[in-house]
Amino acid sequence: MANYGASNPYFALIDTEPETGLPTYKQGVKIAKLISSADNPTFTTGVLYADDGKAEEVEEFVSASIDVSLDDVNLENKALMFGATVANDNELEHKSTDVAPYGGYAFYARKMKNNKTRFLGIFYPKVKATQGGVTYNTKGESITFAPDAVTFSASETASYTWKVEAEFETEAEALAWVKEKLNITASA
Repeated sequence: MANYGASNPYFALIDTEPETGLPTYKQGVKIAKLISSADNPTFTTGVLYADDGKAEEVEEFVSASIDVSLDDVNLENKALMFGATVANDNELEHKSTDVAPYGGYAFYARKMKNNKTRFLGIFYPKVKATQGGVTYNTKGESITFAPDAVTFSASETASYTWKVEAEFETEAEALAWVKEKLNITASA
């Protein structure tokens, strides 16, 4: 199946991290409108050679970088993800002492196979956000948009899970799954 389209990015702070299974989350929020999301997992490999050949090989997950491009993240959601502070109702203060909290990140994408559209829910149960740089362009002969950039660093959970995917027939099912994963209630 080929992926196309991505939508509805959500983030929620981790509430509890049990010794087994996945974390539980505080009330989550829709971050903004999703432009793109790309994960880049890193693995470490060990190889043992014996009798002039490869005897053993192991590959283990280390972490994953998730590069996310968003349209118009509000100040409250930036503060939530980056550990920054909203002051005077309209100022986001970034301090060198800010510590981004652990949370969960999820969204869904469309898939196409044999001319049939399906939906893929993608959930990263333990991430930490880092704010990307922003380029501010002067007005000229053409308009260049500068979306918000966030890089999530995904870690494995106590159950060694770093990513969960699920396939759905309908977009409504995919969105409901994303919301359920991150404790999103109807009022969020």
